[in-house]
Amino acid sequence: LIIAMVMLSLTTLLSSCGEAEKKSATDRIKESGELTIATSANQFPFTFKDKGELKGIDIELGNAIAKEMGVKAKFVEIDLSTIVAAVANGEADLAISSLTNTEERSKIVSFSDPYFVTGKGVLSDEKIIQDAKEGGEKEDKYTVAVVDNSSSVEYAIKHYPHVHLLKTKNLAESKEALYSGKVNGLLADYEICETFSFDKRNVGQYNFHRIGDVEDKEFISVAIAKGDTLLLKNVNTLIHKIKNGKVDQMVEVAWMQYLN
Repeated sequence: LIIAMVMLSLTTLLSSCGEAEKKSATDRIKESGELTIATSANQFPFTFKDKGELKGIDIELGNAIAKEMGVKAKFVEIDLSTIVAAVANGEADLAISSLTNTEERSKIVSFSDPYFVTGKGVLSDEKIIQDAKEGGEKEDKYTVAVVDNSSSVEYAIKHYPHVHLLKTKNLAESKEALYSGKVNGLLADYEICETFSFDKRNVGQYNFHRIGDVEDKEFISVAIAKGDTLLLKNVNTLIHKIKNGKVDQMVEVAWMQYLN
């Protein structure tokens, strides 16, 4: 009995020591000197590649957060369809990739306070909005491209139930579907549609334009693994610090980078 009690006490002591030695995500990041950030690299103007270099609002924000933490930002490109799971599985510390804070995603990861507020738009050369909402005889008339596993799919189903959806892997594929005539429109974040409307190829050849105003607001946030409460708190603090007077500047920089 005495031996059993000693072993139990020893096990409890070792367990307590292990818990005490367990480092927080923030401590681990600071010790390694790197903040690993997942991004899809194809969500204009938030995250995209220009001559092989990552640019955009999200990249600016990620670098600013890393700088405030005193570490280097290490960006890893992960497909949008698996980017939330990648953060939950520990493949990245954060995901900054024009991610809308949705109910489904919030079951898997935690989200920071929003750093950007947006809505949805449709890029097209036809006035499909009213027809799409009316349905009836016009129900089978239109097809719209949306990126699969994005918040645009949920939005399209809710607001345009009579429109056929072509689900694509990324925005580049959606844009090609529009340019090739496979679809009548492209549904995405307002800023993305606005950016595509100024695309040199569009202006010179197609002249598609954004239709409709922003209706429902969407909040774009940073995704963080559940349980990393200290990291979440630190990211929120840094976002509010960075946002003060800097987000508009980030938007300007991203637009200039894309248009040039």
